[in-house]
Amino acid sequence: MALSNYHQQFTLKSDEDIQRRINEKEQELAQIFEFVQLSTESSIIRVAVLGCADKRLIQGHKRIFEKELNK
Repeated sequence: MALSNYHQQFTLKSDEDIQRRINEKEQELAQIFEFVQLSTESSIIRVAVLGCADKRLIQGHKRIFEKELNK
């Protein structure tokens, strides 16, 4: 399956640009979690990240949610 034009554009981005995007997402999510208090008794929290345009973003998203959710 061929990548869409949108996703092909991400393959051309530098690692530094991808990291900048991860850092911006981390700041955005930190602000969201300041206002939205997630409460659960489960030790497992599953989070789906929709719209991950480049595989280099996946590990960054995982780290952010682990940090923000303390899991």
